[in-house]
Formats: sequence, structure tokens, C-alpha cells
Amino acid sequence: MKSKKSVATLMMCCLIVMGLLGTKIPAYADGGGVMYYQLLKNSSDTLSAGNIYISTNGNLEDMSFASVNFPSDILSAELEVTGDKENATYGSGTYGDGYPVNVIQRDSQFDSCDDGHLFYSTDEGAWRYYCNYGGAQNAGPYYLYSVGTVNFTEQNILVSESDTYAPGPGANTITNSDLNVHIVVLDQGLDYQVTNFTFLDDQVNFPDDVTVTLDVGGVSVNFDMRGKEAVPMAQVDYMNGILTGFEPGAAYTINGTPYTAGADGNIAADDGWKGTEISIVKTAVDDNYVDSDTQLLPVVKAAVPQAAANYPNEQLTGLAAGVSYTINGTTYTADANGNVPVQEAWYGTTLDISQDTSSTEFASDVQQLPVAARPSAIVPAVTARDDTSLTIRSESGHVYRVLTTDGQTAADWLFDGGEGDADTTEGQITFAGLTENTAYIIEAYIPVTDEAPQSVPVSSQDVTLCRVGGKVNGSDLPAVIKITDKAAGGLVAEVMTDAQGNYMSLLPAGAYNIAIAGKDGKQTLDAGELTIPASGNEGVDFTIEDVVKETETPTEAPTEAPTEKPTEKPTEKPTEKPTEKPAVKQTEKPSATPKTGDETPLGLYLAVLLISGAGIAIVLKRKASADK
Repeated sequence: MKSKKSVATLMMCCLIVMGLLGTKIPAYADGGGVMYYQLLKNSSDTLSAGNIYISTNGNLEDMSFASVNFPSDILSAELEVTGDKENATYGSGTYGDGYPVNVIQRDSQFDSCDDGHLFYSTDEGAWRYYCNYGGAQNAGPYYLYSVGTVNFTEQNILVSESDTYAPGPGANTITNSDLNVHIVVLDQGLDYQVTNFTFLDDQVNFPDDVTVTLDVGGVSVNFDMRGKEAVPMAQVDYMNGILTGFEPGAAYTINGTPYTAGADGNIAADDGWKGTEISIVKTAVDDNYVDSDTQLLPVVKAAVPQAAANYPNEQLTGLAAGVSYTINGTTYTADANGNVPVQEAWYGTTLDISQDTSSTEFASDVQQLPVAARPSAIVPAVTARDDTSLTIRSESGHVYRVLTTDGQTAADWLFDGGEGDADTTEGQITFAGLTENTAYIIEAYIPVTDEAPQSVPVSSQDVTLCRVGGKVNGSDLPAVIKITDKAAGGLVAEVMTDAQGNYMSLLPAGAYNIAIAGKDGKQTLDAGELTIPASGNEGVDFTIEDVVKETETPTEAPTEAPTEKPTEKPTEKPTEKPTEKPAVKQTEKPSATPKTGDETPLGLYLAVLLISGAGIAIVLKRKASADK
């Protein structure tokens, strides 16, 4: 059994050393061979003494050609030119001038005689061969080539495994393609690879028998084959982020970087490999082996998500059905349509979306998706009301509806300026057909668009509205009632009485000053103060007994009205209401015009905002007559 140490390595070292020292390798020695190299075409029509080569193929020129045997597969013969051109006579015939030649080597098709003449045919631009004894076979045409030759011995032969060498474990038959064989003659600067060597022993059995024996042009060479590491069979375990299937503790290169497999035969996957095809080579364990061939392993990475926000359906769309995604750190699974419901907390933020790692691919890169914020709706503001209707200020782009406190729709949603159960004028909406003595909630929202979600619905304002009314007793009617904010001093409402002196206004809770003026508005008279509590009001009757007449002096009016009326009414009505309410008939339809006599004198109506779980309720309620 031979040592596995590479003969090729030892021989190369020796040759290099000899070349450096100037020692020439013998050109020929017993047991040596001849290398034929370089094919150079000779187109001359004259010859000189020496060896020439002929072939029926005129296109063989090849400067890299090399062979350790006469290349009879491409050359017809090697001839020696023995003299100058002469007149050739064959038997009884004369054929003209030709060059005398001796046949040194030939292929199986060349003429069998050993000497003859070469004649140049101008018409063919090639040569013809004729045997000196006549009857030449396959006389041409032939083309001339110059071929280099050099003698070599075992010392000139370098053997190594080829790149395609891939033996398996155990017994193997080695072929020419498994080896690179070079003839190196340093003193002539020659290094040619030859392929037409043969085997005297082509069998190996790893790891015990590794030696093969070559016949290189008649020179016997032993060579110890190295085992080739097996091609890796690695696989990707995506869920655990590792490559598996390696030999435990063995050395590998992945994309040219060395790695050592763990005791479990795994190597951690590098982030840089994801989404690429990696090259894996098992490194030779020692000098008795060569590196393996390359395994190409795709490492799959999921594509970046292409999610979009569908605001009308409140979903993220464009995802893969049934696939898991991480959105802002939380895992979600897309439904059968590739959708994920939009979470309320996502509005007004930028989402980080990535497809999760699965059994077939690593997690994707992150998609950043901006999600529009919900717009802010404006709380509905009640501007007017009567027994069966409510009027609100309409805001651009808003939708409104009126609900009962139990959630029933009293008037359909209505776009600002659109169609619905309401009358609309510029800047306001009136909901009619409502029921007296019923609490209502007004809701508003901004509808969804393709670019933004719907706003959160908001409910009517949280103030209590109280119906204030009464009668002005005087001769200068109608009169103007002016109501100002006691604290701020600004005018809150200005109401004209009817011809009988009846008036009504809708006020929130607060403290007010009441003044009255004649119909021409030139003179006013303070009529007193009015306080409306924040809750519990059922209406206020504020009756004014006298009106300043246009003909009266300015000094008389202020002394009459303030001393009589402001102190009388606030003390009378609050004590009467608790006993009056039971007399109110719920089925009685309120009148918009106050009545006289035994009927409800003013037809007072109360608007109260009640707070419930659904929002702020506006109650339409009629106050009972003060006379009953």
C-alpha cells in the first residue's frame, strides 16, 4: 500500500528547485518518452532536410497541442526529407521533380512503403506522395505541419486531481478526466497538459488503496489519489434560523468564509444569506483529501408586503391569504381574502409590517405603511327648537342623525346640504316631525373616504336649554325683549313679542339681565334678572307688567318695571311647578302660539339636555299653565 502523499507535489518542488539552480533535466533517458507539441501549418512549396508532418486536414494549427504519442488520429505521417528536389522515376515512368522522403511514423491509412517522393501540386495548393516502388495508396492531397518534439522522463511528469474529480467512498475507477497530467521541461520553458495517457492500474479503494499507475508515453508513473470530500447536503431550517445536515465539527466554507459545524451538525444562518443563493464547500480534512465540489443552496426570504389601507372596509388588504404577519410587534394572520382588520390604535400612525418566518422562507423586510388619522367631527350645536323640531348648525362634510335615548333613529343620517329627513338651509339643518316630551340625541360624524377613515361619532352639546317666555302687559305692543349675559354683558337674544305681548326664547343655564323696549326700540326699561339653573328646569315664566310708552318720560319707566315685576315672578313660579306638573296631559299637542283665558296662557315649552349613556339628550317638553 502506497503512502497518500502527493507525488505531484514532490515532483513540482523538485522541478522548481532544479530550475532555480540551473540544473537541466536530461532531454532523453532510458525509459523516457517523446512529447509532440504545437501544430504550426507550413504553406511553403519548398522543403529542406529534416522531419516534417503531413495530414489530410488543412485546419489543424494549434499552439497548445500536446501528445505523448505520435498523434496518428490527426496526422497521417512523420516524414524525413533526405535531399533536395530531384526528378523521380518510378519503374518505366518519369513523374517530374520531387523531394525524397523516408517514412518515420504513419497512421493506418498511409501508404505502406517506407520511402518515396513529395510533389507540390500548384493547382491544389497541397502535396502529393508517391511511393518509389509505384502504386502509392492515399496519395493526398496533404498539408505540411511543423511539430515540436521533446524527450521526457518520469521526473518531467506532474500529476494532480482535476477539478471534476469526484470519487465516492470505497472502491472507485479512476479515468483520464479525473487527472491533470503535465509534461514540464524547465530548461526549454515547456509546460503542456497531455490527455492521451493510459492506466496500468486505475482502481482505488478509499481509504486503504489510493494508488493508481499511469503509462505516460511509455513512462510508468505511480500517483496517490486523494479522497475528495463529499458534496455537502445542507438544508435550511427557517423556523430555527439554521443550516442543518453538516458533519458535526467539520470545516466548511460558505460564500468563501470559513465555518465550523456545531456538535449538532448545524450552522447558524447569517442575515446576509437571506434572499440569496449560497455556495457551500466542505474543506479537506487533511492532505489526503481535496475540497468537495460546491453545493448551491437557495436561502429564501419572503417578499416585502404590499399592504394597503382600505378605509371603507377598515381593513389592510393585499396580503397573502392565511399567512402570518407582524404588525407593530404583534402577530396577525390574514384571512382567506388576504385581509387584516385595522385596529383603532393604528389610525394616525405608520405601521411596520413584515411577513413572518415560515417553514419555507425567512421573514421579509419591513414595509412602512402610513395610516391616516380619523378626522375630528364637530359636536352638533342646537340653534333653535320648538315643540316638534330641532335646528342645528351644519358643518361642511358632516353627516347628522337624531336618535331617541334607546338608540332608535328618529331622523335618518343627513349629509350637509344633502337629502334626508330634514329641511336644510345654508349653514343649518332642521329636523322636523319629532315628538313632544321625548328625549333625543343628535349625532354627527365625517364619513369615510378612500383616503381617510370615518370620524368617531360625536353627540349634541352638553348644555341645558330652557324655554323662557311670558307676557308683556302694556299698551305699546309689540315690544322688544333684550336678554344679555349678566357676567359678560353681551347680548344673548333679542325677541319681538306678538301683538298681544307674548314672547318666547331658548336659553342655556346661566344668569341674565332682561330689558324691554318699545316697538321703535328708542327707549328701554330694565325688567329684572333671570337665573336658569344647570339642571332641573321645566321652563321659566317671566311676565312683564308694564311697557315704557313712547310718550312717557324716561324717568318714569325705570321706576315702575324694575320695582314690581322682577321681584314677583321668580318667587311665584318655582313654588307652583311641582304641583302643576301632574296636570299636564302627555297626549296634548303643544301649540306654537300662546293661548289666553283659561287655556295655557303662554304655552310654555321646555328644552332640556339630559345626559345619558348614549350622549346628550334634548327633551321636547311643554310646561303646564300657571293658572291651573
